[in-house]
Amino acid sequence: MASPLSPHDVTGQLTTFRSYVALIADPTPGIVEKKLKAAQELSENFENVVISPQYSQFLGEALKVFLKILDDGEPQFIAEQNMQQLRKLLLEIIHRIPSNEHLKKYVQQILSLMFKLLKIENEENVLVCLRIIIELHKQYRPQMNEELQNHHLSKIFEPRSQIKVKDVTEVNVDTILAETFTTTTILTDKKNADNQNISYNIIPRGVLSLKVLAELPIIVVLMTSPSFNKEVFVDFIAAQIKTLSFLAYIIRIYQEQVQQHANHMVSGLLGLLEFCPQEVAHLRKELLIAARHILATDLRNKFVQCIDKLFDEKILIGSGWTTHESLRPLAYSTLADLVHHVRQALPLKELSMAVSLFSKNVHDESLPSSIQTMSCKLLLNLVECIRAKSELENGNGRELLMRMLEVFVLKFKTIAKIQLPQILQKCKQTPQSPTQQPAALTDAKQNVEVKVEAPKTPTVEESKPPMTSSSSSLLGDTATKDTEKAWTEKVGERSKACRHEKLWKMENLV
Repeated sequence: MASPLSPHDVTGQLTTFRSYVALIADPTPGIVEKKLKAAQELSENFENVVISPQYSQFLGEALKVFLKILDDGEPQFIAEQNMQQLRKLLLEIIHRIPSNEHLKKYVQQILSLMFKLLKIENEENVLVCLRIIIELHKQYRPQMNEELQNHHLSKIFEPRSQIKVKDVTEVNVDTILAETFTTTTILTDKKNADNQNISYNIIPRGVLSLKVLAELPIIVVLMTSPSFNKEVFVDFIAAQIKTLSFLAYIIRIYQEQVQQHANHMVSGLLGLLEFCPQEVAHLRKELLIAARHILATDLRNKFVQCIDKLFDEKILIGSGWTTHESLRPLAYSTLADLVHHVRQALPLKELSMAVSLFSKNVHDESLPSSIQTMSCKLLLNLVECIRAKSELENGNGRELLMRMLEVFVLKFKTIAKIQLPQILQKCKQTPQSPTQQPAALTDAKQNVEVKVEAPKTPTVEESKPPMTSSSSSLLGDTATKDTEKAWTEKVGERSKACRHEKLWKMENLV
């Protein structure tokens, strides 16, 4: 078969393409192989067809032929047959047609046939049909009421024996297709040139195919999304979060009753974090506040088995427009308190995930300095746990600790080269008394002091004043503010001069 003419000869090119379509439409028996070659030529040069000035007219002629062949022809279930390859190629060409005004008038006709083929075609062709349906629904949003039903799940996992026959003509395809859910190989007694048994692959019906089943969720979403009431869904999630907030309020009173259903509560909270609408930031904030109260109780131990999901920032914070700026401090401080209290129960893998997340926070200048300082404290509190778990699990905790050391060294470098010079320059320009120091200077001092002093004090509890609550926090709880204030006033004057001296020593050191 001759190749298409030069792209410059548009008229001659369209004539050639029309001859391919005419050959595909020819009802003469015994020329399926020629039809397949014509379709292959058309497929290979389809881009030249699309850019032709007469493309709109050609599209109508071609679609009329393609849809008729697919509608009138019988589905094929042996992959090697020419008719199966022709039908699949015609579907692929339809899928490649650009979604523009030229195609719009044929959308309903194409979709009607695609839904019909879903019920009778083989797996390979149905997968292409689904891609066509998905693409047309994305671009044109047509109104459809088709339904797909599967009633074959109970037979899927039954064992299957190898099918062997003398010749492929002995195969009762319909019988095999009734219980075939994936491509099945049939072995014949005939030998090929290499003296190996010739085999044929039976393609399952699309309506029974497991591959087709895997593709269905996205098409269901696309087909039902025009009628999906997002406002009702947001209200439903809000009601669930309000219920969780109420539970968080009374949880200390009814801890025994809550413990009986703790696993359901944990899975429910994680589900709300995952499905909370991304664009509704205030709901996620309320959810995080409720989670913070729940995690302040002994129920936090129930989260150890699924804490890896909380290290996933897409679940914890979401991907909304404002959540990145507004919710990260709350989310990270809540997670840090949880990790701090359950660190002894965490395996080395989860400890490594915590180190990875909070090490990034140490160097994230978009976070408040209090969160960076909190991240430093948490990392230092994980040192002993990493050592112990590494010995217990025969893991590589040494490498993890070296990574943490590198994090702190690089932070020192950032403070020495960037932050300290800027702060000192500001101090020189606007002399102030020690009680009126810039906030940036205070933040830098806190960062330096945490890194220098924390190794001497391995736990957060030892570096805090006496707590009035049963549990402590890396940032401090509301209930302990008065105690911490009194403690600070008591030792503030005594430690102020010491902190100043350490800062200037640190400056000279770096």
